[in-house]
Amino acid sequence: MRSNFLSRVHRGIKRRIMRLLNKPVPLYFSIAADITNDCNIRCPFCFSTFGAPRVNMTPDHFVKALSLTPLVAEGMFLISCAFEPTIHPEFNSMLDLISPHLGSRAILSTNLLAPDPDTIHRLAELPIHHLNVSVDSLEAQSYESLRRGGRFERFEENLHRLCDCRKISSRPVPMFGISVVTRRNRPFLKDMGYRLADLGFVLHEVRDLFLDSATPARWKSDSILTDEDWDGLMEELSDASPILQITPPLRLFERYAGHPRLNPYQLKYIQTGVGLRIEPEGRVLVQGTDRVYHLSDIDDPLAFFTREYPSLARIVAP
Repeated sequence: MRSNFLSRVHRGIKRRIMRLLNKPVPLYFSIAADITNDCNIRCPFCFSTFGAPRVNMTPDHFVKALSLTPLVAEGMFLISCAFEPTIHPEFNSMLDLISPHLGSRAILSTNLLAPDPDTIHRLAELPIHHLNVSVDSLEAQSYESLRRGGRFERFEENLHRLCDCRKISSRPVPMFGISVVTRRNRPFLKDMGYRLADLGFVLHEVRDLFLDSATPARWKSDSILTDEDWDGLMEELSDASPILQITPPLRLFERYAGHPRLNPYQLKYIQTGVGLRIEPEGRVLVQGTDRVYHLSDIDDPLAFFTREYPSLARIVAP
């Protein structure tokens, strides 16, 4: 009860400060919108499930989803964080729907294995907060062992094409590299930060895995770092590239407080507010509740979810 009370007080103080600064107050913790429910590879550590028929979001639903970006802070509208967006058959035309005004609060994540050269050029100039690129290794063997079904040669070609396109762009998209940590790629992580900085990345996040019961037990035992492994890794990376940030397991966060490479946005992973998840078919789930809406039933999603917020906040943090 005390933590819920303090959370409400903190949100109230934050809103007052934002009003004094004449800035919009983000109501929702995050909004995640997947434009497809499939991927082009099958990573052994992926928390997503596959097998259902592929569903792709319609452009009309995507426009409605994008209209919700004013409800979150910068970088907290997540376009396809659980699946691969570039396999959507209308992906390029959907990129045209992202205006600089709406895109400034959005991020898009990709493994870079599917895009053709034209799509790569579009991604290099996408008017969003930043582009997440999954870069689990820059070594062929460890990369292909982690990104099953992905060819390292294809990834490397597209990565360099993306970086070359950014160099000649007048408005290059900021690039964040995301690396999950396993025993297979641990030896390469320190060097990878310097190499990504040379390619123009502004941040390299080394993060703990998000696993569930679907991950094979043998793979877990062979790949997941123990707490002692994490202690060693944190020491190894203490003098790493300036762009490198580490997101360790939440259970170890306090242990590493004050570490020079600890991700300063670590607490974003601890949800303290209302989050929405928009599925490709247009269903809108309120995380932590059984509330479900559908974009087809809502003419003005921004007005609707602004009105709904107080009641949803009471359910999530009573």
